[in-house]
Amino acid sequence: MDRSSTSGSFPNGNQPHKQSASKRDIRRITVTLFFVLLGLSAASVFFGTLRTEALSLFPGLSSLIGATLFRGAADLGIFAVLRNEAVYQISSLAAAGLLILTVFLVRGRKGMEYLRRGNINAVVKPERWMALKPKEGEGWRSIGFTFTMIITAVTAVALRFQLFSENCPSGNVLSILPAAVGFSAVNAFVEESVFRFFPIALLSRFMAEKKGEGLRPGTIAVISGVVFGIVHYIGTPGGAVGMLLAAFIGWFLAKAMIETRGFFWPWFIHFIQDVVIFSALFLSV
Repeated sequence: MDRSSTSGSFPNGNQPHKQSASKRDIRRITVTLFFVLLGLSAASVFFGTLRTEALSLFPGLSSLIGATLFRGAADLGIFAVLRNEAVYQISSLAAAGLLILTVFLVRGRKGMEYLRRGNINAVVKPERWMALKPKEGEGWRSIGFTFTMIITAVTAVALRFQLFSENCPSGNVLSILPAAVGFSAVNAFVEESVFRFFPIALLSRFMAEKKGEGLRPGTIAVISGVVFGIVHYIGTPGGAVGMLLAAFIGWFLAKAMIETRGFFWPWFIHFIQDVVIFSALFLSV
C-alpha cells in the first residue's frame, strides 16, 4: 500500500495491528513518558535560565567558542549573550543526541523513521475545532507553508509587545542574522527531537485511529503540546500568552510529524519561528 496515498488511515499507512501491551500498560507508559518530558523540560529551563553560571561547567568549550565562532563580536556589545547561547545550544544538542540514541535502542529503525524528511505533502486530517478543512488534493505542502506564515506572524506580534513595548529595536538586523539563523536551526532540531520525535517514536507502536484499539494520535499530540506550553511559560514569548501559543504550536507540530511521518515540517515551521525570536532577543540586548 502506498503510504502517501492513504487518507484517514492508521498513521503507519497500515491497518492497526494487535497491541502487544494492554490498555493499562499503554496508559502507564504514556503517563510515565509525560513526566519524563516534564523532567527534561524542567532541566532545560533550569539550565537555560542559568546560561551565564553554566559556563563554569564548560570552561574549555566556552573559551573555544569565544575564540572561534564569535571573534570580533564584542564590538556588537552582545558577545557574552552569543557565547552563552552557543554553550547552551551545543549542550542541548548533545542531550538530544542521547534521546535519539534511546529511541534507536528501544524501537530500532522503526522508531527512527520519524527522523527522516517524511512525506511533505501527506494528507492533512481535518480539525473541526479550528476550522481546518483542507480542500480536495490540498496536503501538508500547502497547509505547512500557510501555518508557517501565520504562526510566525503571531509570534512576531507577541514579541513586539513583550520585548519592545516602549521602543522599537534600533540595532542592525543583518549583523545578528547569521547567529540567529544558526541558533534557530540547532534549537529547532533539539526541541523537535525532545518534544516531538522522542514521545512520538516511542509511542507510535501503540497508535490506532479507532477508539479502544490503542493510543490515538491526537492524544500524543496533546501531550506534546501541553508539555511544550508549560516549559515555555518563562520562555520567549512567555507568560500566559506565550504558554498558550507554545501549547498550540506544540500540538500542531506533533500533528505534522505524525501525519507526514517525518521531521521536515515540524523542524521547518519551528526554525522560521525561531529566526524571528532569536533576532528579537539579540536586538533587545
